[in-house]
Amino acid sequence: MNAPLSLRISLDKARAGFTLVELLAVIGLILVLMTMVLPNVAGPLAGVSLRSSGQRFVDQLLLARQTAITNNREVEVRFYEIDFQGEKAYRSMQLWKVDATGAATKAITNLIHLPENVIINTEATLSPLIFGGDIPVSGTSTLRSHGTCEYRGFRFRATGETDLSSPVNGSGTDFLTLQNRNDAGSPPENFFAIRVNPLTGRVTSFQP
Repeated sequence: MNAPLSLRISLDKARAGFTLVELLAVIGLILVLMTMVLPNVAGPLAGVSLRSSGQRFVDQLLLARQTAITNNREVEVRFYEIDFQGEKAYRSMQLWKVDATGAATKAITNLIHLPENVIINTEATLSPLIFGGDIPVSGTSTLRSHGTCEYRGFRFRATGETDLSSPVNGSGTDFLTLQNRNDAGSPPENFFAIRVNPLTGRVTSFQP
């Protein structure tokens, strides 16, 4: 027996799914929800990115110190100013082993890059480790795919200590600060600070 006409029309509508108006309404609702949620998510995500980036640098510093002690050779830590899409910023680091003469160096790691949105703050008050008045290591180097780049840094000695000047009266001239590229303020709201004790070479970090 054939179904009544009204029932057949109802079934046809059910099979048709969403109408265009209903679909646009759902998309609009999703966009509104995203607008409300994204600001609350952006802050924590930025903090996570800084933490993971900072930890990569901390791991490299720990490796540099351990390599210096194990091989009884100085290891040079270099932080590079890299041009990324027309914007120069200190955003990379690399470790170099120093020979017995103390002059010649050889790269022992690849370049370690920060993510696009993270850089090293270049203010002397926030990154005195490499932008203070007494920088043990500085110069230029030609890097593959990056051309000639400036670098700053220091060395871990075979004893595990560094060639950095000791802080005067505990003033703290032995740290650098990572931040999100577009963050303002001094210090910015989100940052990751890395400290290298000049006398012991011990590496510590802090994130608010």
